[in-house]
Amino acid sequence: MADEHIKAAIEVYTRQHEFYAEQTALALQFPIKLILTLNSSAVAASLLLVREAIGSNTKQPIIDAVRSSFWAFGGGIVCVLIASWFQWQLYAFIMHRKRTLLRNAISAADWNAAMSPFYNEPSASSKTSLHNWCFVFVVLSFVSFLAGAYILGSRL
Repeated sequence: MADEHIKAAIEVYTRQHEFYAEQTALALQFPIKLILTLNSSAVAASLLLVREAIGSNTKQPIIDAVRSSFWAFGGGIVCVLIASWFQWQLYAFIMHRKRTLLRNAISAADWNAAMSPFYNEPSASSKTSLHNWCFVFVVLSFVSFLAGAYILGSRL
């Protein structure tokens, strides 16, 4: 295939909606890291409360409050890990599709064969479902953080 066809195929591909999806997958890193930091900090603060409670006379109510909230914070950390897995799956899917399309377009024999993958894009449902599941687990993690903070605050 001529060099101008290869350049045109690459230019057409980079304007596809998957470029946006790739940027979205990378943008998911901020809420995931934020929620993971919140939950991890809450777990560390809970452990410091238990350490402080061991030296005081009223240690059992504090330990019970921390034990209940600890499960919520731990659940939030697990939800963040699951959200990270979905984000990784989304990014891997997008990058695999990008490599396959570019490889097929560059190795095509004529212009129509090079452009057909760009015109016959599959539905975005798999990308959307991965994206949605990632956000569901980020929200669940934030809700677990809030629940753990509420439990800890109401029992102390």
